[in-house]
Amino acid sequence: MKKVLVGVLVLVVLLAGGLLVAPSFVDWNAYRGEIAEQAKAHTGRTMDIGGDISLSLLPTPGLTVDDVRLANAPGAQAADFVRLKSLRVQVALAPLIRGEVQVTQIRLIDPVIELEMMADGRPNWELTPPEAAAEPTPSAPSDGAAGGEPSGAAPDVRLDSFVIENGVLVYRDAAAGTEERVEALNARIRAASLAGPFESAGSLIVRGLPLDYELSVGKLVEGRTLPASVALSTEPGKVSLRADGAVLDLEGQPRFKGKIKAEGRDLAAILGLAAGAETLPGFLGQAFSLEADAEAGAAGGSVKGLDLSLGETRATGSLEARLGDAMALTAQLDVNKVDLDAWMAMAPAKAGEAQPKAVATGGTGGDAKVTLPLLPRKDGAGAAGFSLPTNLEGSVRAAIGAVTYRGGVIGQVKADATLAGGEVTLSQFSAQMPGGSDVALFGFLSTPQGQPRFEGNLEARVGDLRGVLSWLDIPPPELPADRLRRVNLKTALTATGEQVQATDLSLAFDSSRLTGGVVVALRARPSFGADLTLDKINLDGYLKPPAPAAGGGGGGSGGGGAAKPA
Repeated sequence: MKKVLVGVLVLVVLLAGGLLVAPSFVDWNAYRGEIAEQAKAHTGRTMDIGGDISLSLLPTPGLTVDDVRLANAPGAQAADFVRLKSLRVQVALAPLIRGEVQVTQIRLIDPVIELEMMADGRPNWELTPPEAAAEPTPSAPSDGAAGGEPSGAAPDVRLDSFVIENGVLVYRDAAAGTEERVEALNARIRAASLAGPFESAGSLIVRGLPLDYELSVGKLVEGRTLPASVALSTEPGKVSLRADGAVLDLEGQPRFKGKIKAEGRDLAAILGLAAGAETLPGFLGQAFSLEADAEAGAAGGSVKGLDLSLGETRATGSLEARLGDAMALTAQLDVNKVDLDAWMAMAPAKAGEAQPKAVATGGTGGDAKVTLPLLPRKDGAGAAGFSLPTNLEGSVRAAIGAVTYRGGVIGQVKADATLAGGEVTLSQFSAQMPGGSDVALFGFLSTPQGQPRFEGNLEARVGDLRGVLSWLDIPPPELPADRLRRVNLKTALTATGEQVQATDLSLAFDSSRLTGGVVVALRARPSFGADLTLDKINLDGYLKPPAPAAGGGGGGSGGGGAAKPA
């Protein structure tokens, strides 16, 4: 009996070993056709496997597939939706026997994914099986517990290592004619289960800028909240960006809420992502930092508690935006100081490494487009013009404590403007200038017939005109020291690209008042016209006193003549 049991045990071991080793001797390439059929049945797309397929169970269950291509949707620009040089999968054997799936490694080598929003509005990433449209939607689960829960629990899945080597991700918008690319993507992903948490780290290149990243996604809380954090950085110390928070209301209107922080020694490096020139203004090359509480979703977002610094300049404020057919933007910013003299003396900042790459857009070429508040258009006559958007409302309040310019200080700079109905209302622009001067401007900016037009009022009070002229490096006229000190100006202004007109002008200086109007034509050779009235003027006060007679002669009735030269 003992020999029989030993024989049976040996037979079982041999059969088990044969089952484990047999897959290594099967030519799986012969099953390419069946694999392609199953792929099409589940995705509706044609799959092509141009390389070898191998499957093994010992010493570790593994699958290798080379040269895989999944066809793109009809009408897409690229022929393939996904293509990769090689796919390698390894699974731990012991957990698999216990009914658990522990994927020790998934490796994608040279994957390329082409995402596209096609001209008719269809996304190419929607995979529709051929039978999906014909299958009726069940009104209730056919096999499961009450409430629609499946009767059998899905096996636990653990992902130890998901590696992407030299990946490329392309997003293309056919209607807008734009294309964005993520290149040289090298990433490692880990997941404790399919429900999370997830961790990932790696590197990539976006618009020519090399970036390192770290991503952490927590476990889903009550099906609605997903904790998440992401960090991006360039070379050590240059630029870093971090966001910590959570994605809320996943089942309704998802939105991110959390804290954002950015810092670095060169702001120009990150702004170069959107710049089209090799250089940026020098002051952008300074060290910077940013902290704020942020909330963002499909309906809009807000940035509160903003604390921003650039070199020695610091700003605080908030920003709110509402998206949709009618967009709204509200911004408030308080700045401590701006040293324009130092900024203007800085050499241009290099942004070459962050410069966008030119991309192909179906033969037309071009970079990603940015819609500015002042939109270029063509007027009825075909001449180039501008138009303020009518579907955007906004308000901006800004204040700067001090601006250093030409060695002088411009203080208490304040601006308050709103945009509505395609018109900008400048409620306030005021500043305290050197020389004991105040300037205030308010009015309206519109774009009738495709041309900018400002209508408003200007008020200025100058306590020391000579001091202002000296600050601006303008030689004052040779007048007595007590002349042209105090000046008050009030006028209505109308300005276009062709001319500037001042009407209802009132200019008070010394004891005189000048009223009327002035028109200046902005041409290659400027010209002007004026209609002015001066109420009175004391010419004696502006003339130099006569020089004293040589030799200090007396003032008798017969001695008033000057001495003649010898």
